[in-house]
Amino acid sequence: EKVMKQLDDIQVMGDRLEFIAKTFNFDQIVTRRNFEILSVLRDIVFPVINITRAYLRKQYDIDIDLDTSGLQSSRVYGDKTLLNICFNTLIDNAGKYSIDTRRPIQVAGGYHSSGDYFDIVVSNHGLEIHEDEKDSLFEKGIRGREATRQGIGGTGIGLHLAQQIMKEGNGELLMTSLTEPVSFTLR
Repeated sequence: EKVMKQLDDIQVMGDRLEFIAKTFNFDQIVTRRNFEILSVLRDIVFPVINITRAYLRKQYDIDIDLDTSGLQSSRVYGDKTLLNICFNTLIDNAGKYSIDTRRPIQVAGGYHSSGDYFDIVVSNHGLEIHEDEKDSLFEKGIRGREATRQGIGGTGIGLHLAQQIMKEGNGELLMTSLTEPVSFTLR
């Protein structure tokens, strides 16, 4: 069991290194625009959850609570690969920063009250984000004080990259709650 966990860690480390390597070609990633009509569940949510759920269970002893009610039959216009990167970043962060909570990551979504935008919300009951750092967490290389204090590894690139991808696609990445739960919204 210990060896299997170490192998899982090596696989995740490899995936993260690949992710970081791609980040250095940021302009190439963001401008790759293969925009099309996408099913929120089939093209964005399920591919990421199906890959990460087992890892989250093994690594952090948490699961994903998916509320599909607002996601059913919903479609958005965007680049599937880029939206998968953004959603995966939020799921990965939610797992990594839910230290010893055993409370599931919550994923929900639906059309914004204006009807012009679609929101996918990822929430976790982990480390709080301090008010004075909420804007700086989207800067390249910046990490929260609680994550640093707890010794949780990371590069501070994920939220920056995800926010830039969303901006390039005329969307937004928003921090919608700082604690209990911490929530991020892809709009």
